This record gives sequence, C-alpha cells and structure tokens, in this order.
Amino acid sequence: MESIYEYHICREEQEQDDGNHIQLPCDCFLIHLYFRHVLQVDYPQRAVIPMASFCQPFLVPCDAFFALGPTILHDMFSETGVSQDFLEAATPHILSFALDMVEEGTTRSAGGALLPVALVVLVATPYDDRDEIERAIRESTEEARSVIVTVPATKSSIDEALRNVRIDDGSCPTRECSICLEEFCNGLEPEVVCMPCSHVYHRSCIVRWLQTSHLCPMCRFPMPT
Repeated sequence: MESIYEYHICREEQEQDDGNHIQLPCDCFLIHLYFRHVLQVDYPQRAVIPMASFCQPFLVPCDAFFALGPTILHDMFSETGVSQDFLEAATPHILSFALDMVEEGTTRSAGGALLPVALVVLVATPYDDRDEIERAIRESTEEARSVIVTVPATKSSIDEALRNVRIDDGSCPTRECSICLEEFCNGLEPEVVCMPCSHVYHRSCIVRWLQTSHLCPMCRFPMPT
C-alpha cells in the first residue's frame, strides 16, 4: 500500500530580536523542515508507530531558491525517502508560497532579509498484518512445494510445545487464528494454543500445518524434526 503524504507550509514566527542578528549579503529563506514518518497499523487493532522524526534548518538565498527550487527541494528531502511523485506535486506550491513572501516586501533596514519558513511534512505508511500473514503462508507453502519431501515437526514436539491459551482473560495477543482467519470463541480454551514463538492458532489448524511443515507460518520459527 502506498504512503499517504500531508504537508503544510507557512511563515514561521521569528524569535524576538535581541539586536545581534546576523548580517546577510542577500535575502534568504530560513526553511525549517519538520519531518515525521509514521506506520499506520490497522490490524489486529489500530495504532500509529513512529518511524522517523526530525527538524532541520536550511538557509537558502532567495534568488537561488527560485532558480533551482526543484533541485534544492530534492536535496532537502534526500534523506527522508519521500517519493518523487510527492516532490513533483508539492514543489509548485512551495515555490508559489515563497514568491508570495518575497512580494510582500518583508525587508530589513540594512542588509538582506531573513524570511523564516516552516515546512511540515507527515508521511503515513499503511501496514496491514493480513498482507504479511498471507505472504508468510504463501512463502512457506512455496518453499514446501519446492522440495521433494516436506519436513514435518515431530509428534512429540507438537504435543509438548503447544500451550493452551485462555482468550477470555485478556492474555491472548490476537482475536483470530492466523491460518483460517476465523475469530476465537470464548470458552473454547482447549481449541486455542500458543507456539513457543508466541503466535496463537486453533489447535486443529496448527497441528495440521506442523504435520506438513515444521515452520511457524507467521515467523518461520522451526520446530524439532
């Protein structure tokens, strides 16, 4: 799934002038890039996981920004991993806002003008565990088909490793079996088991799986063979 981009650009309030400001040879933009990347998880429950967050200042002469805007913005975002499509869509708006700031005539009595700009970018990347589950099952199945003889787990390891889980006391980390994708039912404790890797399944589903492949379908944890 593609990432979702949101951005906002505005004039940034300057700190109170203490009389010791830096003399600039020309008008310059002081662009503070506020960047945040999060992972949006919708399954088994909705959550937002921070991936990257930083604020970085860029001092750019106005003339250079208008002449080489796309290249300068590309360099500013080079470490963020944003898509080229986002840059191509956002660049005209950013340049237009910068031009409006200059045309407003914000200047100093002496030297160049410092034009502070806040550029806030939020990147949200959707993440669906179901896709990962299907991928893991598909890869495990393809791996099993790629060899002549599959390697099942031993019966003793299955009997010893699978631990019953109560699903009505809040200790179960998920609400459905990752093999059949059916929800667990309260009161069926013997039918829900946990592997040593902590992934939870219906007993019948995981036993049938381990009788064919000794690898956990979620994380490929190996059971004894």
